[in-house]
Amino acid sequence: MSLQTSEKIKELNKWVLQAFEDSVVEDILNNARKAGEALCKAVILHHYDEIKGSKIILGEEKINGTVKRERQLSFSGLIDVVVYEQDENYIIVKPKSVRNKIKNYLETIRIHGNPASHDTNGPNDLSSLADVKFTKFALVQLISWFYKDFITKPIPQRMLQYIGGIESNYIDTEKETSLYEDVRGLDIVKIQYPKQKVLLQAKVNDPQKKISYEFVTVEVANSLLIGYVFVRKNISISITLQHFLDELTCNLANLNICSPRVISSDTGKEVNRIASIQDKFKEITNDSLFKITNFFYIDDFVWQYCLSEYAKLLDLDLENEQYFVDQELFQLQDNQSIELKPSLQYMGQIINSPEKQEPVNIVVGRAGVGKTTFCEQVVSLVNGIDKKRALLISSTDLRNANADFTVKSLTDLYRLFVKVNEVDSTEALEYNNFEINISCGNLVLIIDGLDEIESTLKEKFDLDSFLKSAISLNEAYKSCSIIITSRDYYLDRYILKDSVAVFFLRGFSNELVDKYLAKRLSKQRVKDAQKYLSIFDIADQSRHTPLYLSLVCDLVDRDEYNEDALPDISESSYYYSKSKLDNLIYKLLQREIGKQSLEINCDDYFELIVEISIRHQGEISKNDLNEYIAIFFPSIEPTSNIESDKYTQFYISPLFSYDRSRDTFKIRYDFVDLWAKVRFVLSNFEREVLDGDLKRLLVEIYDGSSVLLEELIEMKNIAQTDYIDHGSNILQKLINDYQESNKKTILTRKAISGLLYFVLSDKSKKTKSDYSNYLVRLFRSDKLNRLSIFGKFFPLDFRGIQVHEGFFEQFHDFEKCEFPSDCTVFYYSTFKGINPKFSATLNSLLFDSTCNLNEDLRRAFDDSLSSAGNLSSQVRTNLYRILKVGYRSGSFSWKSESIYKMAPIKGHVSLVEYLRFLTLEGILEKRSERAGNGDGFIVSANFKDAAKNLIANNIVKPELETAIKKILKDFHGL
Repeated sequence: MSLQTSEKIKELNKWVLQAFEDSVVEDILNNARKAGEALCKAVILHHYDEIKGSKIILGEEKINGTVKRERQLSFSGLIDVVVYEQDENYIIVKPKSVRNKIKNYLETIRIHGNPASHDTNGPNDLSSLADVKFTKFALVQLISWFYKDFITKPIPQRMLQYIGGIESNYIDTEKETSLYEDVRGLDIVKIQYPKQKVLLQAKVNDPQKKISYEFVTVEVANSLLIGYVFVRKNISISITLQHFLDELTCNLANLNICSPRVISSDTGKEVNRIASIQDKFKEITNDSLFKITNFFYIDDFVWQYCLSEYAKLLDLDLENEQYFVDQELFQLQDNQSIELKPSLQYMGQIINSPEKQEPVNIVVGRAGVGKTTFCEQVVSLVNGIDKKRALLISSTDLRNANADFTVKSLTDLYRLFVKVNEVDSTEALEYNNFEINISCGNLVLIIDGLDEIESTLKEKFDLDSFLKSAISLNEAYKSCSIIITSRDYYLDRYILKDSVAVFFLRGFSNELVDKYLAKRLSKQRVKDAQKYLSIFDIADQSRHTPLYLSLVCDLVDRDEYNEDALPDISESSYYYSKSKLDNLIYKLLQREIGKQSLEINCDDYFELIVEISIRHQGEISKNDLNEYIAIFFPSIEPTSNIESDKYTQFYISPLFSYDRSRDTFKIRYDFVDLWAKVRFVLSNFEREVLDGDLKRLLVEIYDGSSVLLEELIEMKNIAQTDYIDHGSNILQKLINDYQESNKKTILTRKAISGLLYFVLSDKSKKTKSDYSNYLVRLFRSDKLNRLSIFGKFFPLDFRGIQVHEGFFEQFHDFEKCEFPSDCTVFYYSTFKGINPKFSATLNSLLFDSTCNLNEDLRRAFDDSLSSAGNLSSQVRTNLYRILKVGYRSGSFSWKSESIYKMAPIKGHVSLVEYLRFLTLEGILEKRSERAGNGDGFIVSANFKDAAKNLIANNIVKPELETAIKKILKDFHGL
């Protein structure tokens, strides 16, 4: 490149950068760096077919070599394209008066707005629109090249906001219809008129003419029709409306024209599209039709005719959080946590924003950080906004859900919510109505504890499909607001998802702690609370967990008492002195016992919590509570003779909440409920007590995906014990359950699997042999009787082990296990949902004829191999089919990668893995043969003779024999 050219580019770059800093062309660039040569080439080809097969470069100098032909083309007066032909074609893009052209173009935008981002109103506008868009596109490409090749300064983030529609407008006209959203006009009218005859009269999409609308009619009486026209975005208003009038053949008693809201790409603000539609329609129609025509934004129309009657039913009567203090929200951006505004203020901005590219907002945080309180406050916030309602679905609502279908969408979750909570049919939204209101932003869906819902539903929940359904609903109007909370343990499941924004609640800063304490306590008790905060040291990276802070306030709210009469935590059977939370709860209950003069200790109180949390599944009636107190605490004197107020000193416990409508008590805090379950399991485990309650909790963790299991693993280091020894004794009791006819076998199997997860799970790294050795110790034999495994269990080494009456379901790492090659391992065992993509060491000899194999596994054996010889034959056949792709007339030629990927092969090693292997071994060369055709392969010169002998003569020469042996070793373990 000449020095003169370099100077010109530098001058242009300097001016362009200044323009960017002045925010003049924020809408011009979106991912300009990524646009690249291929996209620009496609645009050029769209206009000039005669230069196909050319490479594009930027510069002003001719290519070295003989120039056979030269011609100059001009694109929209912005750039020249000079085509040189030699051995290969090149297109050299030359700036032509670039600075002036850019300045003039930007001045046009500055004065008249950006015509490429608005609707057009006449046929004459279309040609100018195309020219402007193409000029803009060429400018984007030109600048993107400058940035890519000559500028090291990073592009400002705010500049990356455009190009989305350009590609489809100029590259693939067949896909242009995807630009038009699905307005679901027919569904909307059917919701408004559920009993009338509703017909879709026309659904028009003509991208070239910028026409797109749906016309729906409803017959409200004999021959009395009401019409509904749903126009879309990115259209010519006048041409679309004129097309509708030209095609209108029925007499209408009334007409309604509905439009989505449109956001200006220049200002980011909503344009008054209804006014534009109304004015244009008035110009082109007669007075009589105009007088009976109403104009609506679609979300307003849906609210008025589809949701308003349900709006009051959706108003939740949530308890007011008297001491609520809003905490800061943090957002994950580029793997960094950025502090934002207070959570409600920021969520209010998201909900009210005119257009949403990321409809799903995941708010994660540790247990007790205030996610549920946050959700309840957002509900109140949403319900205070005009024409919006919140729908809250909590994990608590679905705690005991037993889904008979897989939840793959927002609608599926709502359907399950309606079913489990027995929502009256008059109060439940019809599913189309639910989706449409979510789509246009009238309904804000708030899901509290998605991770716990997943844990409850297990394989009946498909997270990827669930999130995709939310993205799909947002496609129509870019107005979805879906707010989801989850524990931060599951953060990795969300950070790489499209259209998902990830936020954090981290707890109270010291400033917010002071604010909360000032709201909650008197000045003297604030000092007491600060003392306890210092003693318990429960801050996490200078952030305080609101749950712990609330417990501290509960603690100082209790009156003083004589502490000498109460035992120390070290004497307890359930509380762990090394746990901060245990110390806090223990101290709180000590105060409660002292205040109420109860003749019990903290272990007794724990047993009462267990009675509610575990034996009564989280909720106990007042009568049952009274009965428990009377039996187990006989020394407790009733506070009155009135049955309903018999034991008030327990009713007012800081850990219990009372539901007046149901006359029942629950554990006030979800985390305390989980805490009680963990301590109960650990206590029973230590004492080797297996009862129905422990078995039920083991069933809860049977596939390794439970929140309870996570907490148990966290506590294993604190509650140090011999897990193998105690686990073995409990395992023997579970195995003995098989002999009892009144036991449900499947529950026993799940309990065994849950026990194995608990015993073997920790944060240390183990090998396959380690896990297998632990199993031998647990089962007290290398013959594992009734081994049961569900879910993604640890890969094992089955060499030297036998399994009798085993049960394996959805054991995802089964294929990663080690197996012997010459003996039987499994007898009388059942396999369900096992992935048939196994290694060569997994063969039919491993399974005795008494085993019951799932269909996929059995079919895989039928189709595959049980000996090394047969496996070698299969690999040789696969190589033949791959190498033959480029073979013709006795020689090898280059073929594209897409052609090679059509080769039919057998076995569990994929075609992609074969191609990678052959390339690395130098048998195939991967390269791009011709511009525009992508990568491809050709047999390398060193292997052409061997490949030809395999294809033509079925002879495996030493070169390929070596390759086959390496495949057998690397991929099949032989």
